[in-house]
Amino acid sequence: GGYDGIFVGNGSANFSLQNSRVFENASSGLDITDAASSAPLITDNVFYGDLDLGASHDQEYGLFTRSLDPVVLRNRAYHINGSSSYGIYLENVGSNAVVRDNVLYNNSTRGLTLFGSSFEATGNIAFNNGGGFYFDDTSAALTARTHGNVAHNNTTGFELRGSGEYYDETAHD
Repeated sequence: GGYDGIFVGNGSANFSLQNSRVFENASSGLDITDAASSAPLITDNVFYGDLDLGASHDQEYGLFTRSLDPVVLRNRAYHINGSSSYGIYLENVGSNAVVRDNVLYNNSTRGLTLFGSSFEATGNIAFNNGGGFYFDDTSAALTARTHGNVAHNNTTGFELRGSGEYYDETAHD
């Protein structure tokens, strides 16, 4: 694998990645590196790293993005032959991110990490991770909403920060 499987930057608008398999890279499967990029659509993909192949193939992040207003639907992000860092990591993603129906497992730090305002995260499943979900609503004025997410067999199911509306979540052994 490479350092990043797919690297996107330079103010990319409306980038789309669908029905793809991105695996065994050193850092990330997909890295949308800059906040000047906006409105990516990331759907129906598989991101994974293989720890048996060493650090250059463990893919610490399945998906990492700082782009504004991403839509992330029906992806799988995991590790095989052990666990490493993160499944999906969305950092300061603006006020309209939608993260729905993703499956995240065997990630040593966390399955899904989401920092933003007024985001929606629903129907996601996280298991066998260090932490299942980390949701941080960064703006009291714009309310984030999460519901219907399921965390099982994680060290911590949900870590909730900020003033978001968090309801109908399930966490169990």
